[in-house]
Amino acid sequence: MAAFKRPRRGCSALFLPLLIPTPAFAAVVPDDYPTIQQALDAGSSAIQVKEGVAPERITVSRSVVIQPYVYHPYGNWTAVPRIRSMEIIDPSPYESTIWVQCYGLRFLGEVRSNLCNVASDFESCRFDSGLVSPCEWFGQKHLIRGCLFLSSVDIAGYVQFINNTVIGGTVAIWSDGSHDIRGNYVQGSPGAGFELSLGESS
Repeated sequence: MAAFKRPRRGCSALFLPLLIPTPAFAAVVPDDYPTIQQALDAGSSAIQVKEGVAPERITVSRSVVIQPYVYHPYGNWTAVPRIRSMEIIDPSPYESTIWVQCYGLRFLGEVRSNLCNVASDFESCRFDSGLVSPCEWFGQKHLIRGCLFLSSVDIAGYVQFINNTVIGGTVAIWSDGSHDIRGNYVQGSPGAGFELSLGESS
């Protein structure tokens, strides 16, 4: 197991501190486990992924931090770890709400959460096929900062959507008023760049 240390980021002004403590140790893929899914199934709460690991479809059912073993500057998408797709499903019996944190990853396929009791945190990630969290319950929390989307975003709940780039897609956000949406760039959307259903700002 390797000592866990959050990577340095190239655009530090964009990033806010985590709301939960970071773990002291992380499982390293493929050193400790050959795949990310095996590390998840073993109960790892923090996972570092080395460059060159084959993309895989992963299913997450517990709180976890996933990040590169070595952080690469934002935009160097050929070097960052790639994940085929990710689905967040019902949490383990020991967690009523799960927090999924991903930093500096590239998702080739869709990232989807079918839960209403999930918090997600994505920083400096690339989404080639979109991010979807269709549950319209305001207990959800999504913190999305400094990411690149080559498809659409459809999320609901408490939403922080800051300094992201969206190309060829639409950003659909349903929020009850607890939201922070600013500094985003949308290009080439087939319709409206943003489709917002927002309560009064809090």
